[in-house]
Amino acid sequence: MSAASRVAFVDIIRGLLFLLMTSTHALTLSGVSKASFFWGELWLPNGWATTSFIMLSGLTIPLVYRWQDVAYSSIKAKVQRRAKEILIVMFLSNTLMLLLKMTIQGNIYRAHDISWWLGLITFNTPYSISAILIPTGLLMCIAPYLVKFEGKIGWKLFSLTSLALVLFLWSLKEGYSDSSNRLFQLLFTQGIGGFPVMPFIGLGVAGMSIGFIIAKKYVQNKPRGILIICLSFIVFHGVFVLLTQSDLPGFLALSRFALLCCLGVLLMNIKVLGYLKAYFSLIGKYALFSFLLHRVILQTIVVLLSILPVVLTNEIKYLASLVTTMVLIGCFCLVRRNVKWIDDSFKKIYL
Repeated sequence: MSAASRVAFVDIIRGLLFLLMTSTHALTLSGVSKASFFWGELWLPNGWATTSFIMLSGLTIPLVYRWQDVAYSSIKAKVQRRAKEILIVMFLSNTLMLLLKMTIQGNIYRAHDISWWLGLITFNTPYSISAILIPTGLLMCIAPYLVKFEGKIGWKLFSLTSLALVLFLWSLKEGYSDSSNRLFQLLFTQGIGGFPVMPFIGLGVAGMSIGFIIAKKYVQNKPRGILIICLSFIVFHGVFVLLTQSDLPGFLALSRFALLCCLGVLLMNIKVLGYLKAYFSLIGKYALFSFLLHRVILQTIVVLLSILPVVLTNEIKYLASLVTTMVLIGCFCLVRRNVKWIDDSFKKIYL
């Protein structure tokens, strides 16, 4: 798989995940009933994006960054610099999202209390969805050391180690979910903003193992090989469920991510789907930019739909907000790609 193909592959999966994430947010903001068809299994899957994004970050580390071609220290500095940028964007976007939410709900007065601001540091103030970037940033901080570790033990043993890590961390999360220890809650069970830090980092390491296999075992442009790799993780999950007569959310998330990777391979290699490939690759290229912008667009559309002089069902509001948001995000990304000064401006603020 060429360097350009690797980047396109990652961008397409990002774009697919962005669609799933936007759909879930639009359903929630539009107030669609859980009994609706749009929450069902025959529509866009819900709950896949949060865990898959951290695994995609892991996949990116060995697949996109050229550890073998450039000095290790140079790539290490680049990855850890990106980790710091992600954590800065997380904090600023989280604060902005919370203030915007309180403004819409009419309780912005809470921000006048110093304890609310201190709570952003102590994690006593509830975080927004931006908290998903915390385990992502931390994963990238330790990624260079994991790359060195893989170099010593090889991709096969690294893959087995990552699966064992997922099993341990997610079993810990499920087995001690009633723990009252605050630090344990933040790291393993309740998490920050609903995202348990350590189990999510475990998924990121598993994503790295998939990236190592693709990068080292299938270095040529062989989509069939990548499909076999991804399908093997799906089969592993099925065998685990069969043998244990139980499921583990961590392995289920890994199986879902592998399925998305299969879909990404198909989009890359089926010519008739070229337009979809170009679209998802575009919004995936500017993923962080799209992530932040879609929340503002969605909130604005939902507010505008609520003040229309006609009564719309929640399902119609959902479809209108989803389609409009995806179209506008695509347009904004297209403008950014074609207008250099706009692109440079967003890069300066880590987007």
